Amino acid sequence: MSDRLFLLGSGLVVLVMVILGFFIFYPEPNVKAYEVDLSDFTFILRDGEFPITVKVGQTIIFKLRNVGGFDHEFMIVTPEMKDMMLNKAVEVLNELKEMGLSGEELLEMYEEEVGGHGMEMGEGMILMVRLDPGESTQVEVSFDEPGTYYIMCIEAGGTAEAGVSHAHQGMVAELVVKG
Repeated sequence: MSDRLFLLGSGLVVLVMVILGFFIFYPEPNVKAYEVDLSDFTFILRDGEFPITVKVGQTIIFKLRNVGGFDHEFMIVTPEMKDMMLNKAVEVLNELKEMGLSGEELLEMYEEEVGGHGMEMGEGMILMVRLDPGESTQVEVSFDEPGTYYIMCIEAGGTAEAGVSHAHQGMVAELVVKG
């Protein structure tokens, strides 16, 4: 009798381990993970190419790493917010240069005027993370509405003197959400 109980108990332990192993090695199907390097002045999708395509309601995990020499932002915005931010960046940089500002002083004033930190989430700004050089983080996001969204960096370090932001240098990528 005790041999039967031992075998039954052993069988249950093996079954539980198999089930746990399944959930550990086969993640939830409604979750997609992407590793993205923020470089000077581009986003690098480590296992693929942009645009990223996901489904409404799907959880997206972004593992972010700033491999560049400047601060970078990883913002997800609506098309309207993208256009507004790009236009405002050029406008502010031109105004600051006309005032005779340059270097750190120019960047500090630009950050106060354009920096995504003052933007309200939900007003076209879906997600905003800022990373120092060498910094890494992980964020999650999901979308309730289909459409095309944009990943961008509106920082200006290294590009402000030319009157442009990192986004103007190519640090913009598409994220397509399908219904």
